[in-house]
Amino acid sequence: MTKYKLKKIHIIRGHENRIRNKEFMMLRIGDFSENELSYHYFQIPSDAVIDVYFQMEDKLSILRVMFGMQEKQFYVQLFTYDHTTHRYEEEIIDEQMKSSPIFSKLLQNIHIYGSNHFSFIATKNMKNREN
Repeated sequence: MTKYKLKKIHIIRGHENRIRNKEFMMLRIGDFSENELSYHYFQIPSDAVIDVYFQMEDKLSILRVMFGMQEKQFYVQLFTYDHTTHRYEEEIIDEQMKSSPIFSKLLQNIHIYGSNHFSFIATKNMKNREN
């Protein structure tokens, strides 16, 4: 299996939210940079926007996962190193990558826990619940 490493996590919040929000959640992120899966835990504000970067084993690809806690928005971007320009360029995430085991494993190992916890990632085994 291809390995990926947690490279960076960035929490984005507005100034007003820093003062009045006292509610926090726990973020657990899986890191497959060694021969086994290890987890990193972060305490995050419930109204934050989380920006996470993973570097793939070949160091030529970076996967960016960004999600807003209040808005429940989720974005995934892929950047690949271009040797001619010597910088990372955004690349389209194709169906082959979306269905790859490494992509699924990486996204399935992002968990949010708290009083108002939820998941951005649903597996095929989960059934749709009607309210």
